[in-house]
Amino acid sequence: MTQQGAAIAGTYSEFRMVKGRKVLQIIIEVPLEKQAEAFLALGFPMPDNPQWVAVARLQSAPPAASTGPKNEAASERAKADYRFKPPAQQAVVRAARLCAELRFQAWIETHCAAKGITSTEQPGEDSTADLLRRCIGVKSRGEIATDPAACQRFLSVETAYKQSHGLMAEQR
Repeated sequence: MTQQGAAIAGTYSEFRMVKGRKVLQIIIEVPLEKQAEAFLALGFPMPDNPQWVAVARLQSAPPAASTGPKNEAASERAKADYRFKPPAQQAVVRAARLCAELRFQAWIETHCAAKGITSTEQPGEDSTADLLRRCIGVKSRGEIATDPAACQRFLSVETAYKQSHGLMAEQR
């Protein structure tokens, strides 16, 4: 595959707005075994010479590779992959990711304080996770996957956060 006019298939998995630059970052996941092909197709972005690429939706999924022991292992990894988890389990993963974000850590302090829930700990991922658990009334984030009401409470908090930061987008 040559760099000029090349394409690579991947899954559209995430996005985020960069307000200071007024741009949207779109994250496309490519299987690790296809990384060399992806770099050949897209090139390497450099601060002084960004690579312009096109983004297009494929009409169908990429063709399945031939079966065999190597692909069985890939299939097992795919089953554990976030995209293949039920929505409630995806919410648990998102909750963990949010707690690691500095912007969410600052936001949740204010959001929970408005509900009378405060933290006495130093801001950080662990204290944010504790604050989120108390805010949605669970003992562990894992309950988001098993308790529909807890999942709904988390989704409400997540939606409020995204709306407050202009991160809402059309349903994918």
